[in-house]
Amino acid sequence: MYGFLPCTNNIFGHLFLIMVYEYLLFHGESYLVSGGEQIFKILGPGIFGASAFHIIGALPESLILLGKFSYLIIHSKIYI
Repeated sequence: MYGFLPCTNNIFGHLFLIMVYEYLLFHGESYLVSGGEQIFKILGPGIFGASAFHIIGALPESLILLGKFSYLIIHSKIYI
């Protein structure tokens, strides 16, 4: 049904996807580390800098949950 990507039926396609995903995760982690170092340089390692780093780290997950919740509200016609 699909070709080689995104859903594969052979082992080489699965191995290719695993390698690509691991490569993307590696680069994402390096961006996160360099961004965290820059935040600590700007805000300092005090209580405010540490709090800002944790808030920024939790922001993507909270936005995903907010998007899922709003999607469920819109498509199920639940009124709050």
